[in-house]
Formats: sequence, structure tokens, C-alpha cells
Amino acid sequence: MLPQPAQIAKYVNRVLREEWMRDALFEGRDPEEDAWLNSLPSRKWSLRTVGLHEIHPDPRIMELTIPATGYVFREELKSRTKRLVGALRAEQTVIPPLVIGNEDRTLKDGHCRYHALLRLRAKRVFVYSGWLIRKD
Repeated sequence: MLPQPAQIAKYVNRVLREEWMRDALFEGRDPEEDAWLNSLPSRKWSLRTVGLHEIHPDPRIMELTIPATGYVFREELKSRTKRLVGALRAEQTVIPPLVIGNEDRTLKDGHCRYHALLRLRAKRVFVYSGWLIRKD
């Protein structure tokens, strides 16, 4: 877990940005036109705890299907969540913080972790929360 805002920003802008760019290409989207990706350098990050019920899964991701390949995110999510819940119950893994946009608390990274935490009835969770800093 990264406690310092600069560490979180570096992680999000390097590691997660690359992952999200690959995801966009996999989904057939141009990462250069992705509003979330373009907003990352203008976000301030912090480690916080929030109520799990306050976080909203990203509907675009939840409904993602790619007919050409047969990929259905919800199906993949079910199997991954089941494996993660099992590993958590067996104390074989830990969960890194979820990533949310602070403006609307939309989940940006960690859908499997989120659903596993729901199944385990977690109340509060660690998140890396990024809020947009407007430069007027």
C-alpha cells in the first residue's frame, strides 16, 4: 500500500496508465481519446478509506463485451471473483486498494477486488482516490 500522494501518482501514472492503455486497445478504443486517461496528470491522489457502498462500478466496464472474440467481462469477473474470494478466505492473498475517481466515486481499477469484498461483506475499504485539479 502506498501512503504518500506522490507515490500513488507515480504508480497510477506509470503502472496503471499502461494497463489501462492496453485495456483500451483490447476493447477497440483509442487510448489517446480516453477522457479518464487524459485526466490522470491533472489528478491529485490520496489513500483513503471509504464505505464500499459509496463506490460505483464503471458501467462501461461492467457491460463490456467483444463479439469478435466472445469476451464478456461479467463472465470473466465471476470466475476471477470466485477464485479471489477463495484465496482471501484461505488467507493466501491480500487486496491492494481500489482506484476511484473522487468526483463520482466511480471504480476505475479493481472490479474483481470490489466484487470479492462485496461477497465478503466488507464495510469500508482502502482506495486510491484521485480528484481533478482544475487549472483556470
